[in-house]
Amino acid sequence: MIGYSEIVIPAQLKNYFVTSVKQSRVPNTILFTGVNGGSAIGVALSLAKHMSCENPKALDSCNKCSTCLQFNSFNYPNLHLSFPFSKSKSKQQDPSCAEFRSIFTNALQESIYLTQERWLNVFEADNQQLTITVGEAKAISKELSIKGFSSKPRFVLIWQPELLNSTTANKLLKTLEEPGENVYIFLVSHKPKSVLGTILSRCITLNIPPNSDKEADSF
Repeated sequence: MIGYSEIVIPAQLKNYFVTSVKQSRVPNTILFTGVNGGSAIGVALSLAKHMSCENPKALDSCNKCSTCLQFNSFNYPNLHLSFPFSKSKSKQQDPSCAEFRSIFTNALQESIYLTQERWLNVFEADNQQLTITVGEAKAISKELSIKGFSSKPRFVLIWQPELLNSTTANKLLKTLEEPGENVYIFLVSHKPKSVLGTILSRCITLNIPPNSDKEADSF
């Protein structure tokens, strides 16, 4: 996984991340917005990595410590990944993302610039509707109610929060309002106008502009 210092983003935004980490003032709930297949998810994950690094550099994580290596393989134990999936693919009565986590992380390892279309293809969803389920909202609440693996920061990354239906979103509102000590909720959307207002009102929004013609074309 690349660090956000290697992603082409405006200097002002990069300085904001670096300063926020250094001063321990990263907002607990952030909505990262950007184009479909853009840098937003990479920026969010790299910020989490920098915050958790055991030997952070001035401008980024060290990329060598055990925590950085865990992030690089998506095995950091305090990282919960939420993403849309098809309930019909699940074998569970009340499905959550845990069942499909390896599919999602494999897609990210192939390319951090994950598009909605590629995810549909990887997930083999055909014309099925993808959503973030109520079961996933319950899984997030349950995980955060349990004591963390360590004293290091805990993260919930929600990719495509625009696919949270109102029932699921309502179950997450308290978590978004009060994530808990050393808990950070990072949401990543390429359709922020479709994110429910109850979610938007509880987030600091940061727009990650396209860093290449390829990203701009995917908007």
